[in-house]
Amino acid sequence: MDQDNYEYIIQSSHLKGKVKISGAKNSALKLLTASILTEEKIELINYPAKLLDAQIHVGMLEALGKKCIINDEKIVISEKEAPSPILDWSKRSIRNTLLILGALVSRIREAKVPLPGGCDLGERKFDLHEMILRNMGAKVWVENDMLCAKAEDGLKGTDIFLPIRSTGATENAIICGCLAEGITKFGTLILLKC
Repeated sequence: MDQDNYEYIIQSSHLKGKVKISGAKNSALKLLTASILTEEKIELINYPAKLLDAQIHVGMLEALGKKCIINDEKIVISEKEAPSPILDWSKRSIRNTLLILGALVSRIREAKVPLPGGCDLGERKFDLHEMILRNMGAKVWVENDMLCAKAEDGLKGTDIFLPIRSTGATENAIICGCLAEGITKFGTLILLKC
């Protein structure tokens, strides 16, 4: 039959029902990292517990000494003592180890975390994260596939200008600035060519 002879009739209709929106992975991972900054109990609701990166991050928190209880879409994070400065983690890594480094140095003044993993999007450097920690008074180095940092006198608030836009580096600056002494300001350095 010739398709040109068809007549299509479209009628208006209504979409009915309910859709449950799960929590955003990227938001949840940052909140999990922020739990390192405090000894207080943290509760997150609408938590995307089934996502692999969220499961990996919970495993990392537990390796640091946090206690994580997941019930449906809620996670409760608590601790009995300050977290370990060393993230002893040989399983699949995620890029959030950079934020864990910042949170640990911010709270307990030192940290060693596995070099970051994550999506295979080509080379993804972590020099901006190192720059932030150094600008805030930490020493940063790589040792045996671990990224290490130490701030003997604690992190100090400062002005941080990122040479390029970076969501992860901005998040790390916020995390590091939370417990740093003084005020931390940050932005992207804009160069104009005339």
